[in-house]
Amino acid sequence: MSARTCSRGQLKPPIHMKYFAPLAGIACLLAVGCGDSKADSALAKVQNKKNPGYVRIVNLTSKNIEFWYKNRIVSPTLPGMDATDMLPIGTGDQTIRIEQEGKKIEVKLKLTTEIGNTVVLNPDQTTRVIDNEQRYATADSNVRVMPIEDGGTMPATVKLSGADSKTLTVKDGLINLNQGSINLPDGTTMVVKDKIAYTLFIIAAKDKVHYILGKNASDKKPIAAGTSAA
Repeated sequence: MSARTCSRGQLKPPIHMKYFAPLAGIACLLAVGCGDSKADSALAKVQNKKNPGYVRIVNLTSKNIEFWYKNRIVSPTLPGMDATDMLPIGTGDQTIRIEQEGKKIEVKLKLTTEIGNTVVLNPDQTTRVIDNEQRYATADSNVRVMPIEDGGTMPATVKLSGADSKTLTVKDGLINLNQGSINLPDGTTMVVKDKIAYTLFIIAAKDKVHYILGKNASDKKPIAAGTSAA
């Protein structure tokens, strides 16, 4: 199984979101087809926000969802048991919307500059919010372990191999992992890079334990005008 490191709608590095989207770039996205979808154009608009708070969605259902903000889709369609990237939304009181098969689920959030928030969509379409997500690594930690009960049995420990071969105690907390490719018990490989913080979601579902590595910031370059959010 390949790593689920959330490749949708790019997360931004610590440059305070000073991006520009000239009209020519927007026209290119919409008319010429430089972007892959309407989500690319909407994402570019969202990324213009200065010093925003960040939001990601973890989809624990078995069906696709869409992530909406202010009547725009801001991330490509998200399948079940996967997560979006941490997207810049704004600060203060904000409302995002999740749409699934015609149902609209609004989630109200209070966002703080440069702080991440995760909205978990449960199988029954209720939501929960995980706030205060660390976006960049510190000297002491680069990964938050986040167990989520979803009808199955949560393991007490998780054995890692590869770049880091330690045994994790499964509880909500911060840990420090070596950089490189790290293997999880289900065959998932997660890649830990320098300076970036991550959240490792360990989901005890009815069928099995799922692992999703959420990347909380980005090591990629900002989106330039006329390019897509690849």
